[in-house]
Amino acid sequence: RMALPLSVTSAVLGRKKISFIGPLIDSVDAVQGNYRGPVSYGQDDVTLYWGFKAVLDDMKRKLQENPEYLFALDDTGTIPGVTVDVELRKMHGCEGASYNRYGDNYLLTPSSNVLCDDDSQMQAAAELAAASDDVVLVVGMDTTWEGEQPTGDRLDILLPPGQVKLIDAVLSRIEKSGAKVLVHLVVIGGSALDLSSYEHDDRISSIVWAGYPSQAGGRALANLLLGIDPLTAAPIDFSGRLTTTWYSQSYFSEFADPEHSLLDMRMTKTSTSPGRGYRYYSGPNVVYPFGHGLTYTQFDVAILPGTLSPQITVTNPSKRKASYVQLVYGETQGKVSASGGSSRHLQLCNFYRLEVEAQSDYTLQIECDGAYPDPVSREKLSPRHLQMPDGSLRKL
Repeated sequence: RMALPLSVTSAVLGRKKISFIGPLIDSVDAVQGNYRGPVSYGQDDVTLYWGFKAVLDDMKRKLQENPEYLFALDDTGTIPGVTVDVELRKMHGCEGASYNRYGDNYLLTPSSNVLCDDDSQMQAAAELAAASDDVVLVVGMDTTWEGEQPTGDRLDILLPPGQVKLIDAVLSRIEKSGAKVLVHLVVIGGSALDLSSYEHDDRISSIVWAGYPSQAGGRALANLLLGIDPLTAAPIDFSGRLTTTWYSQSYFSEFADPEHSLLDMRMTKTSTSPGRGYRYYSGPNVVYPFGHGLTYTQFDVAILPGTLSPQITVTNPSKRKASYVQLVYGETQGKVSASGGSSRHLQLCNFYRLEVEAQSDYTLQIECDGAYPDPVSREKLSPRHLQMPDGSLRKL
């Protein structure tokens, strides 16, 4: 919805108010995930809130060292007197409490805020949001909610009810106030969640999946939200693509045994399973397809006619250099297993990452990588489809 990158410069309009709200805004565990070692610098830099604050401090310091620094932060140049002027606030909005999911042997501890079942701060957080210019609303999971431990198997792919309640409270209060507040939903976690309720909610300006971004995750997220590298003032853009398919909770009703659907690991479509992933599932319950990933730049992609091998021209019409990732698919013969499971006849066969200068274009010859052959014939595939950043396919 073109709500990012965040603007943190101010001249005439006064100080910018940015509020971090959510149970995971300053959680070290949520940022680091599992399989981690000790952090190599102060924990304050690790979390999303403190990482963002550290990046703002870097920007202010650079401005003091070089008054021309801010010219690089604006596509059109900067008005004299503009400063990095941000009032940064934070509030959890809800807290976690001990919660017995699997009997007396397994207990989520009070140190985990994921459950968000203590809502005594929720109304105050909603008021704070309504008095902001931008809200970074951080929700999702940590390793108490998913993982390889006995309590790590989720029973569904929904956000915890307390977090859903917090999101609703923030959005409703902003809507009631009539204030023009941009809400950026940042989701932490190592696997998919059903975000279908928010994908088309006009009250949410952007949705960012942060994964478990590790000890530098707070700074990295700040760089992406601001659209710059604060140390060099070079532009930064989102360019990642989803490596999995994100479903709605309704997907599991398509299994013959919905109660145990999460335990059915077969990828192919069978009499009891609708199939999984872009190759084997063609049903309606996909929120974000494999390969989805938007950028700040709206690239124009043209397929060139009359070429022996497919060629495309990628045009960057913006005033900033940007990265573009092109996924390429071939078509398989369809049968992929002895049991007769059938694919959608699509297979990722290559991808290209391009750095396209501002207001320029890049012509690219498309081919499939021989390392990803047809699973039946073992022959090299021919390129047949391009995937756009919004997940849609274009036939070559």
